[in-house]
Amino acid sequence: MTGVILDTNVISEPKRPRPDPNVRAWFESQDPESLFLTSTVVAELALGIERVPLGRRRSDFERWLGTIVGQTFMGRILAFDTEAALLYGRLVFQAGKVGWSPTVGDAQIAAVALREGMAVATRDVHGFEPLGVEIINPWD
Repeated sequence: MTGVILDTNVISEPKRPRPDPNVRAWFESQDPESLFLTSTVVAELALGIERVPLGRRRSDFERWLGTIVGQTFMGRILAFDTEAALLYGRLVFQAGKVGWSPTVGDAQIAAVALREGMAVATRDVHGFEPLGVEIINPWD
């Protein structure tokens, strides 16, 4: 494993008013350079911010996302590209064969993780287990 892709619920946890202490401890034990985002996670964060009413709180979230994209994870945001799209098709098809339908976002993140040989850090273990990626649950 060359790194860990953070799911949306993991990267956003420290921004909560009372972040989970297990997640905080997990972040503190990681080499920041080994942590990555995907373009799908950035899209999910941007959508979440769009849902926040205009005002100070939304402006704070917009600055936070700008810092994450432009500084904190600069050079460590992995694209959902053609290779990942081909993996995505296989993952979703295989999941469907066993009666399970992953979310588009989870399947895209899993496809990028498989392409890169990385684990996914997430609270949504159920959403990723059938996709064949290594999972890390920082809440445990």
